[in-house]
Amino acid sequence: MCVKVQQPAPRPKSLCGVTDSAKTSCGTLFVTFNGSPAIETFPKMGSQGSCTSSFMSALGKVLSIALSWGVPAAAFVKPLQATSCPKHDKLFPTFDVVDGDIIEGEEKRPCCIAALGALINDNINNSEEPVVSYPEEADAKTRFIPSGCGRLAVNVASINGIPSIVSAETAAPGSCAAAITVTLSRCISIALLLGVPAAVIGKELIGIGCHQPKDECLSCIDGIGLALLGKKRERGEIYG
Repeated sequence: MCVKVQQPAPRPKSLCGVTDSAKTSCGTLFVTFNGSPAIETFPKMGSQGSCTSSFMSALGKVLSIALSWGVPAAAFVKPLQATSCPKHDKLFPTFDVVDGDIIEGEEKRPCCIAALGALINDNINNSEEPVVSYPEEADAKTRFIPSGCGRLAVNVASINGIPSIVSAETAAPGSCAAAITVTLSRCISIALLLGVPAAVIGKELIGIGCHQPKDECLSCIDGIGLALLGKKRERGEIYG
């Protein structure tokens, strides 16, 4: 399936939406889908200001931008559902009441990112998966940015001078922060390769903070946005 993206029309003043939820290994995930067809996603999970909450907000922004530009939801389902985290194989207790008796059991729950992919698939995946072509070669530049989770490495590869692929790594491999950072990078790359401008995505990521901000980087998400736009922050000011 070929995709032709185009600048979205101005957002209507009001949109109808539906909210769905799923139990995950990190708690209950709520996702609101606005529009018909959906052009906005608002995943909500974790306490305000937490890493989980910030990353879910960033994923929602990237997905909403892509949908509004005409990228089908099917482009993101597999990358999201393929994600796992350290809590993925943990067993959680369950309680059911049958004829007045409490029946205890155990169940596995998906990580929050995989659950987001499943909710997107259930609610707004109404098209074929588009073909995303990755180049054999590209000009790449890596930025190393200090963040609250340690050194953030962001690689931005360009095709004909246009940012097209983002790869970001932080924290220890296998951790929740690492899984979320890699997944966010994949979703950004899909949107870029299908024609969504980097500037549109980058400006939405810049400014998203977390509970461990640094002067140079408010969060890993903020760092990815800065690298995507070729900018840097010093003493609270953005340059570049």
